[in-house]
Amino acid sequence: MLGEENFQFSVRQEFLAYGLLQLGGSSERLAGNAVRSIRKVLGETQAVYYNESKYRSLAQQFRAIDSSKKVIVFVAEEEGGTESSELENESFKNLIEYAVTEVGLNSIITVVLEPSMCDKALWNNSLKVLSECRSVDLSTEQKAKKNVSAVVEWLQFENTDVPLETEVREAAKRIDSRTCSMDDVEDLMDAYPNEARIQWKACRWLADREPFRIKDVKERHKKERKVLTLKKIPERVIQAMERYPNNADVQAFGCAALWHFARDDENKVTFMERDVARITTAALERHQSREDVQTYGCCVIWNLAVNDENGKILRRMDVQKWIFRAMDNHAMNTLVQEKACGAIWCLAYVDDTDVDGDDVLGPEAKKRVIRAMSYHAESANLQDCAISALWNLASPSMDKTYWEMVLHAMDMHADVATVQGSALGYFRSVMFYSDNRDTLMRLDLGSRIVSAMVRHRNEEMLQFKACAVLWILAEHHPFNCWTLQNLGAVEQLQRAADNFSSNTNLKRACQQTIIWILDY
Repeated sequence: MLGEENFQFSVRQEFLAYGLLQLGGSSERLAGNAVRSIRKVLGETQAVYYNESKYRSLAQQFRAIDSSKKVIVFVAEEEGGTESSELENESFKNLIEYAVTEVGLNSIITVVLEPSMCDKALWNNSLKVLSECRSVDLSTEQKAKKNVSAVVEWLQFENTDVPLETEVREAAKRIDSRTCSMDDVEDLMDAYPNEARIQWKACRWLADREPFRIKDVKERHKKERKVLTLKKIPERVIQAMERYPNNADVQAFGCAALWHFARDDENKVTFMERDVARITTAALERHQSREDVQTYGCCVIWNLAVNDENGKILRRMDVQKWIFRAMDNHAMNTLVQEKACGAIWCLAYVDDTDVDGDDVLGPEAKKRVIRAMSYHAESANLQDCAISALWNLASPSMDKTYWEMVLHAMDMHADVATVQGSALGYFRSVMFYSDNRDTLMRLDLGSRIVSAMVRHRNEEMLQFKACAVLWILAEHHPFNCWTLQNLGAVEQLQRAADNFSSNTNLKRACQQTIIWILDY
């Protein structure tokens, strides 16, 4: 046995990867000795020493290594050991020479690491730290060859914790084929916790189980979501995101899966207890250039914020900072803007005396929402979310530019009931002030309301909102009453009352509005 040296091996089908070689002793002198020993065998350009100040370069090398077909020898000093000259003896050279014999000189890359850099979270895909070490006697060349071969064989055929690349590839293919059952995906996530590829593909599979739009979610989707939750699948997604914070694919599809799970009211609560808000904002911060991470991250915040208590916590966490950053970095991406507006919509709804919506989100939110509406005027979904956000951010002193943007959205998406309904709700919130009513009538709001009632006569909620806005416009305002009567508002109100006669609130509101209009 050569001192206290332990060797960890990771095996891929195409090559042998000698994992972390833990060495007794510490300090840069040992690292320097390692580099010199390696260079004696491999040449001057084959060994590089990295310290924490050169982390960026190390990360680049990791990415290069991961896509290569090479034997990789990782060498790490162990903290707290005694300095030793073992690296300078023939044993380490024997190990390198054995690798050269097996695969050839050009297939070897050697990296020397400090112990602080042996963080499992930084090791993705084929670069991983194994959970178990094996001591290997390399005191002679014969023992080195025999024992290294034995460890490789052990990994290949006995250690199920270290899957071969072929197994991982086949598992990935199973998920990609979409033939997996829920149980299969659960088993694969459990079997390959240290394979980022399996984890993100499983998260993507889970995200694809539900429609992207909430209006398309059916009862069967809700039932399956319940089943998956009972099987603790969301917890596996959260664990994958915690294990691979630097893997953008895991973060993107993890957020996508959690977004759908967070449609369930109980999950909204348990996710906050499980720190999903922090995990999501960390993903938004760490992967600012990835549009999919930003999109799905905003989706998670949106769904969590639907719960009022969650919204208070999220606002105090200052999550809006990362929502704004996403909107600034991806101003031309419609989905990022739409989901960010949705998040603002719910965050601004928070009823909390300690966190006032207009003051905290205020001008910064309004500015970005209006910009999104301007850049993406053709997107009905974005306009709906943006108008809803303005609705919750509304104040009597709001610039009339906002009104004009909402009126433009009503004109451009006259056939989309959700846009019309959100616009009516928004205008209702700003029309309790007489001056605002006068201005909006001059901007031809009345004709747009009547038009919306005609186009969407079967939309009960839209009819109710339209009636509520007409009531406010007509109340104690002779000129508005005369204008609305000429626009045919009375006929549309009567039709709504007849069509939805079982809705007593809507029917009463229609009748009262008709009285206001006809009395003048």
